[in-house]
Amino acid sequence: RGESGSQQLDLFEMSAMSFEPPDYIRFPCLKLAAEVARCEGTAAAVMNAANEIAVEAFLESRIRFTDIYTVVAHCVDEMDNENCESIPQVIDIDRAARNVAKKKVIRWHRALRFAITPICWETAAGVYKIIERSENQ
Repeated sequence: RGESGSQQLDLFEMSAMSFEPPDYIRFPCLKLAAEVARCEGTAAAVMNAANEIAVEAFLESRIRFTDIYTVVAHCVDEMDNENCESIPQVIDIDRAARNVAKKKVIRWHRALRFAITPICWETAAGVYKIIERSENQ
């Protein structure tokens, strides 16, 4: 592990810590992760793979930060939560989830090309729906 340049956290030296319930409205991926954690099967592998693709797309400015949840939730909803029986199965699920996520990002990115300013995001969402309908026909 690389040097961070900061001191190691010593919980015994801290005077007090307080926690609040998570804000699932502001952090919808956190809620999705909690729901997936309660599932048995391959849902966690799907979520992880989709998240990696969505974050990569965000870092490359192909989607907005808030679209990460859209991509990840789409993959979790789209793919079956299968019983996990072998490592090769998990690898196949990971590959399939990445493909679903990539397709979602490509469609969303195409729609965003029509949105010239951030004010046009609603227009992009409408264009995305039109693109998705035409591809499904």
